[in-house]
Amino acid sequence: LSPVCLGSLRRAANADDEPEEDQAKDDEEQEIEEQPEAEVAEVADKEQEDVEMADKTPATGICTACGAPGVESRKFCGECGAKQGVIVVQKKETFERISESPVWLVLVLKKPLEKFYATDVDTTICNKDLLEKSSMIVLGYRPKMPSAEHLKSLNQVLEGPWKEIRTKAESKIAESPYSLKKTLHYLVKMHVRQDVSDNTIEICPQCEGKIKRMDLERHMTKECIMRKEECPYCGEVFVMKMMDEHHETDCPSFPIPCPQKCGIAKFPRSQVEEHYKVCKNTIVSCNFDSLGCDAQVKRREIVRHMRERAVDHVQLLKKRLKLVTDYLQSNDKDLVQVFNPPTPPPAEVVDAEEDGDEVSKETMEIEKEQQ
Repeated sequence: LSPVCLGSLRRAANADDEPEEDQAKDDEEQEIEEQPEAEVAEVADKEQEDVEMADKTPATGICTACGAPGVESRKFCGECGAKQGVIVVQKKETFERISESPVWLVLVLKKPLEKFYATDVDTTICNKDLLEKSSMIVLGYRPKMPSAEHLKSLNQVLEGPWKEIRTKAESKIAESPYSLKKTLHYLVKMHVRQDVSDNTIEICPQCEGKIKRMDLERHMTKECIMRKEECPYCGEVFVMKMMDEHHETDCPSFPIPCPQKCGIAKFPRSQVEEHYKVCKNTIVSCNFDSLGCDAQVKRREIVRHMRERAVDHVQLLKKRLKLVTDYLQSNDKDLVQVFNPPTPPPAEVVDAEEDGDEVSKETMEIEKEQQ
């Protein structure tokens, strides 16, 4: 009500009062009526502002600048003159329990996920390349037959671990002018549109197979059997369909085990012949094959063969020496005495001859002294 209306009401209520009082009130009301309407409105605004300031002043009544008490209903501190700040107490948000589906959950990430745990790693959300670039994850619960147990578990999560970070759909997302609800509607709409596009069947230009559009690029670069790739061992380019056959038969650098199963580590196919020269399972001839031993044994067994056939090898060596000796004697008669020296005399005869030689030497020395 305006001050004019208030004055009229007061006059009607106090009609039975003393005439003097009526006259004083009439004078006061006359002064109010004479005030400009703009001034009256300004006074009313100030009074309303003072009331609002008193309601929003901190309950403690302490100046925020100097700490002086008694500023509960004042705009400025009486001690330092500082303007008092307004403390607006935010009401705690309340959420209703989820009782029906579908349910959409939007996870706004402050930074990309580095580690995560999932029960089904084959889902799209578990793609590491996607998670490293994501700032928001939208999860939807849309079963054909909703389960009360599922909704109960979801409510327990939202009222427990996620209670402090939960916000309503009408709240705005950080760094975005749109609310969470509008953003979700847009993302779901785009997801449905993209889902239709991704599930469109395309024909692979390499193998002519039918592939979903969302999987076509990955199929052509990593899965198609008709794509061309370099051999990781020799560097030649082959169709992937022929790559296994190339490795099994032709690739010179493909690592293979020893064909003779000697147990050594794998080595390139081109080094097989060099390996045979040292392989323990390679069949080799006896060291006395030139003398007539025709045994063929594995290289790992040659030492045992030499030990067990030592007598036979000596006999072969004796035969060969006799054959060589007879040949040399037939070509050079002087070698007969070399290979067949005369029998040495008995030991007594040799001693007597040595004594006689000593006597003759002494006699000759005496004769020389006499001369």
